[in-house]
Amino acid sequence: MPGDGDFNVSVIFPAYRYDLDTNLQRTSMNDHLTETARTVEPRFHLRQEDGLYEPVAFAFVTDTMCRHIVDERTRILAALPPALRPRQEQRFARYDPRSHRARFNRILAMYGVGHPRHAEPAGS
Repeated sequence: MPGDGDFNVSVIFPAYRYDLDTNLQRTSMNDHLTETARTVEPRFHLRQEDGLYEPVAFAFVTDTMCRHIVDERTRILAALPPALRPRQEQRFARYDPRSHRARFNRILAMYGVGHPRHAEPAGS
């Protein structure tokens, strides 16, 4: 009866079935773990005619930019077919955002700006 404390879980969780033994179980929702995430419009890489991505070479890279560039590269590599990944990694190796971030942090440290603890030693 609706008035004795019972409620219809399918109204609250329509994609789940309530089972007293196992609590909520997935029934009708699709599992997207096997799908490949595609980078639609990368911010720090330009798609070339051969299907690979060329890094945008920034002279100054902030800590946040560096994290975003590395994350975007991870997503790009995951979206590419395995046969193209080695060639893409070679293109990524031409431009290292971490070294540009370290140089930028050293410049900031010279002027007493920023966080010198993030600057890597010269020669790295």
